[in-house]
Amino acid sequence: MIDTHKPHIKIEEQDFYTTLLNITTSRAKKVEMFVSTMGFERWVQGEHIQKCLPELSPEERELLISGLDYEDQKLIFAEPED
Repeated sequence: MIDTHKPHIKIEEQDFYTTLLNITTSRAKKVEMFVSTMGFERWVQGEHIQKCLPELSPEERELLISGLDYEDQKLIFAEPED
């Protein structure tokens, strides 16, 4: 595996078109995700993730950015109750 700019993301495999990422979540779970190699490299170089990887859901992009798994995202980003 290859280290990346984020300690929770490792590159498992990569070719010209596709990159397989191994992500360690905030709850120490392992998630594998395929992304566009070109989009991933653009994000690593500093472009906004929404522009680089628009095919990912907001939850998947947050997982890449912060490592927060889906359950933690729900807790943190939940709408406050009235």
